[in-house]
Amino acid sequence: MGVTRASRDSIQDQVERWGAEAKRLAEAGREVAALDLYRKAADALPGAPWLQQRTAELARKLRQYDVAILYFRRSAAAFIAAGFDKRAIAPLRAAWTIARDEMPSFAGVLVEVSTELSEVLESVGLHTDAHTIVECTEDALRQAGLRSQTTLRREPVRPSGVVASDAPDAEPLPLERIRSR
Repeated sequence: MGVTRASRDSIQDQVERWGAEAKRLAEAGREVAALDLYRKAADALPGAPWLQQRTAELARKLRQYDVAILYFRRSAAAFIAAGFDKRAIAPLRAAWTIARDEMPSFAGVLVEVSTELSEVLESVGLHTDAHTIVECTEDALRQAGLRSQTTLRREPVRPSGVVASDAPDAEPLPLERIRSR
C-alpha cells in the first residue's frame, strides 16, 4: 500500500513544524530539547540530507557522538540516494573524524565509516584520498592496539587526475598531451 499524496504532505508539514520549533529551541539555548525534535523530524523524513546533517551537527555540539555519527551517515546515504555522491563526502568525513577522535570506544564504527568513506571517495575519482583514509584508519587502530581485530579492504593506489581513457586503471596523460587537446 503506497503513501498517499495527502499523507506525504502532512508528514512534510509536520517535519517543517518540528524543524522550526527545534530551531527556535536551539536559539533559546534549549539545545537538548531541540535535538530531540530534530531527531524526530529526521527520523520521519530520512531522505532529507540537510535535516540529517543539522541533527548530526547539533548532536556533535552536545557531545552525543554516537548520535552524531548515526545522523552524519544517514545524511551521506540521503545525498547518495539523491545522486549527489560528492556531497556525501563531508558528512562521512565528519563521522570518520568523530569516530577516530573517540578511539577506542568507536573502533568498530571507525572501520565501517572508513569503508563507506573510502568507497565514496573512490567512486568520485578521489583515489589518493580514499587510500589516505584507509591508511589513517589503520594507524588509529594500530595506535589503539586494535589492529588485529579488524580488517580494512585496501585498494591498490590508482593515479588521480586526467586519464587516457574511461578505464579505471588508465595511465595519466603526460602534461604536454593534455595541453594539446
